Amino acid sequence: MANTEIEWRDIAGFEGQYEVSNTGLVKSLKGKKERIMKPKRKKIFKRDGSVELGYEELILNNKGVQYSKLVHRLVAMAFIENHDNKPEVNHIDEDKGNNSVENLEWGTRVERSAKAQSQAILSIDEFGTVEKNYSSRPSVHITP
Repeated sequence: MANTEIEWRDIAGFEGQYEVSNTGLVKSLKGKKERIMKPKRKKIFKRDGSVELGYEELILNNKGVQYSKLVHRLVAMAFIENHDNKPEVNHIDEDKGNNSVENLEWGTRVERSAKAQSQAILSIDEFGTVEKNYSSRPSVHITP
């Protein structure tokens, strides 16, 4: 997020204790001094032997009770309207560590799956010039 001012907002249910920024940072207001918290990322071991990093996660305390919170959801809840009451927060660039508000959107699993399956289809002339770019993204019809 180049040249963007950092904006902080209270985390719902933790007002006055924790704040989240539009850049994906979370800070604790507890104690004598504010501090930026360091999220944890679990390693996901795939069947093919590869390792993928999971979502950034923090433990927030409220009146002695600990709550596990995903950073991308905290950012979305604080900064992105969810008029359609969609249940999931998607990373637009698929990078689970990029929790900037510009990289997040409310969505559904069906929408995310359709995006993940889409590919670019290019129409190229005999000289190698791209004439047209099509999307193979399947049409997604959601009935209420």
